[in-house]
Amino acid sequence: MVPLFLLEASSGAHAALVAYKAARSGQVREAAASALSELLSDWLREHAPCLEHGCLRPEAGRLGVVPVPSSSGGRASWGALHPLSICGGRAVERSGVRNLELLVALEPADRPPGRLCPRGEGYLATREVSGRDVIVLEDLFVSGARSMSAAAAMVGAGAHVKAVVTLGRIVRPAHSAATASYWAELGNLPPGSGSCLKSCLSRAPMGTAA
Repeated sequence: MVPLFLLEASSGAHAALVAYKAARSGQVREAAASALSELLSDWLREHAPCLEHGCLRPEAGRLGVVPVPSSSGGRASWGALHPLSICGGRAVERSGVRNLELLVALEPADRPPGRLCPRGEGYLATREVSGRDVIVLEDLFVSGARSMSAAAAMVGAGAHVKAVVTLGRIVRPAHSAATASYWAELGNLPPGSGSCLKSCLSRAPMGTAA
């Protein structure tokens, strides 16, 4: 699992991840979606060598970016589409990364996964993906139930899942002393330390991560 940034539940980054899907104002939804798609586009461009040469087999065609669908289907505010598919499509297009394509290939089954309840049969493949190399794209990783279920559905359909990439990863410092220490250490790393996780803290959209 590869997070673009780390965040706490009360942060501006968390607000953006909620707002791009559920804000009442179309302008607020669009602003949050634009910030998130730009962030993902930058990440795809920055990691293009890994994506093109580390994840993609020559015989597999283009690397598919497969968004995890909502367990309840699309949203009327986004034309019955999942906004993650729209953000992902914009990011792939803007990134300019060769051999990369958005692959909307999943839909919720009759019993979709729930929080802390992954189900390999919770999503259904909606197109042929056998033999394809894919990365699963999620917006917010909390327990991982939906991401794991989506990855299992892709594997069941014959795809090769190379990674799960999530826009945000929730960190709860109050969960344990070890988590609190880890979070504090990240915040205390000096600028330019070369830590990928440190840079993740500074990438959170629409406010700080913590």
